[in-house]
Amino acid sequence: MNAFTIVVLLVLAAFALNGWRRGFVRVCTHMFFFLGSSVLVYFMTPYISDALKEYTPVYALIEEGCRDMIGEGAAGQEDSKLGQKQFLEGLGLPEILEKQLIGGNNKDRRGELGSTDFTDYLAGYLAGLILNILTFVVTLVIVHLILRMTICTLNNLSKLPVLHSVNKTLGMVCGLAQGLLAVWLAFLVITAFSSTETGRKLMAMIHESPVLEFLYNMNIFLEYLLQIVSGK
Repeated sequence: MNAFTIVVLLVLAAFALNGWRRGFVRVCTHMFFFLGSSVLVYFMTPYISDALKEYTPVYALIEEGCRDMIGEGAAGQEDSKLGQKQFLEGLGLPEILEKQLIGGNNKDRRGELGSTDFTDYLAGYLAGLILNILTFVVTLVIVHLILRMTICTLNNLSKLPVLHSVNKTLGMVCGLAQGLLAVWLAFLVITAFSSTETGRKLMAMIHESPVLEFLYNMNIFLEYLLQIVSGK
């Protein structure tokens, strides 16, 4: 168990304890608005990403960073599935990303990305994923803040003595779920900055830890963004 695993487990425990302290009604209310924000952003992300890609230099800058991360190692792996798999394993990416990159390496997908070889494909795919992650996270934060500023939450029901213990227990469960969502969002940010030295180290720590890799592979936000990149 590495240090990053301990940090993630402490975050989950802190959210669970905070949920117990605040109670089910308050935590559930915040969860409702968070999930509502997520659904709204779910539909907004593809359009915002396309606009950023077409009208700003953001995508080009991200793609350049991805090429620097990939280096020259992908060259010469064009016709070797085994070589491609070994190269991807050397990047220290979690299993779910490796499978997506290998599974999407075909002529149709390369045509969509406008790539001509394995290096172009990797850079384009990763750049598209990172752009979608950044768009999703930033838009989610903005929408969530707007909703919280415009809607007041009530907690009077949770003060009733009969419901107090139930409220605390259910609050802890919701708090744990809230912590898991926060961890998944943190994983998205780490993935978006995986071309940096710090990002690569954190991705390697995720890959090394069975607990973190399991949580990473169960990330519903990442699954959705991978579907966008894959054109599904």
